[in-house]
Amino acid sequence: MNWELVSVGRPKLERDTLRVRVDPHTPNKLKKMALELGFQWGNNGNTGKFLDAIALLSVENVKKLLENKDD
Repeated sequence: MNWELVSVGRPKLERDTLRVRVDPHTPNKLKKMALELGFQWGNNGNTGKFLDAIALLSVENVKKLLENKDD
């Protein structure tokens, strides 16, 4: 018998990178919100998955969220 070792890893997700200019505090705020909402990567908030979830919302729901924001 000829046995071949095959490395089986997790499937790679199709991802893209987004570079944006934001307030210096925004990245940490997003990580904190992501962690509080259960989007976790290790001990940190998973900002990418959090933003993916926001992107799935309808425009109407995003407007409602922004209208009800805490100042």
